[in-house]
Amino acid sequence: MNNDSWVYARLKSKLRDLLKRSDGLWEEMMQYSEVIELKRGDTLINHSELNKCIYVVVKGIFECTLKTEQNTHNLVWFFFDNAFSVILSMDSYCKDHKTKYEVIALEPSVVIKFEIEQIEHIKNSYKAFDEFQKNEIIDWFFNYFEIRNNLLALSPIAFLDYLETNYPSIPNRIPSHKLAHFMGITPEWLSKLKKRRQLQFAG
Repeated sequence: MNNDSWVYARLKSKLRDLLKRSDGLWEEMMQYSEVIELKRGDTLINHSELNKCIYVVVKGIFECTLKTEQNTHNLVWFFFDNAFSVILSMDSYCKDHKTKYEVIALEPSVVIKFEIEQIEHIKNSYKAFDEFQKNEIIDWFFNYFEIRNNLLALSPIAFLDYLETNYPSIPNRIPSHKLAHFMGITPEWLSKLKKRRQLQFAG
């Protein structure tokens, strides 16, 4: 593992329960993976590329933007080392389309990369890993739709309360201007909402 030992140690800690049930799985994952380091502003996934990889975020934060036919970039999601830590381009990975998304590091970050062929090999060799991946995807989609639905249903200040209670990594680690973009409001308005929340709690 040499210089990447700490990276794989973090991944191993996330998969501890799975690895206990799967002799040999860890060696396979070590063999079929690659560590990638990114600086702030580096692009992990480029818009319009066919990306058939899965990336596990070991350190850092990423933003995901959707590029429209009108050439606008809309911020639609975030990935963290401690939550929503698996990155893939669903349109490329599942449908063989060139992706409409772009994923960029918001701070110095480290990911572990797996090609689709490598993942399929591991899934076919280890039933427990296949079940684990399916459960992770279901959990990811559940949380994703819960957050998006609450963004649409709640007022901005109520949505901030919801995030603080259920997904504190989003409001506490995302730069304010990025969070405002995600919520569809101006950074100035977000700042006012945060001050209002502070006054409410102080009172």
